[in-house]
Amino acid sequence: MMYQIVEQYADDQNIWIDDFIASLEKMLANGAGSLQEEFSFPDPDDEMQEPDPEPGCVDERDDRMKRKGHHCATYSSVESCKVCSNNARWRQKKLCRYSCYQAGCGYNGDVCDELREE
Repeated sequence: MMYQIVEQYADDQNIWIDDFIASLEKMLANGAGSLQEEFSFPDPDDEMQEPDPEPGCVDERDDRMKRKGHHCATYSSVESCKVCSNNARWRQKKLCRYSCYQAGCGYNGDVCDELREE
């Protein structure tokens, strides 16, 4: 059981360090030399975004896009990433979340694997 392993490491830290060093050497041998870059953690003062409780993302358009007849999936500025996470107004409103994510310029923290209808 997992709790037994944790208790064993808590009782005898020499066992833990022996296992850790062996695992670290294996990871380094397999090319995991820059773990800090791959697995960075936020600073305590960084604001954490709450995850979206529903799966997928909505392609919400603002009034300007609606008036001009633009749709997120076919809007050239989304496809070329001129907007989305590269535009302050779009970042604030999180417009076209699904299409921006699919174009490679999604908003920080978004995971938009499926389109969610409003």
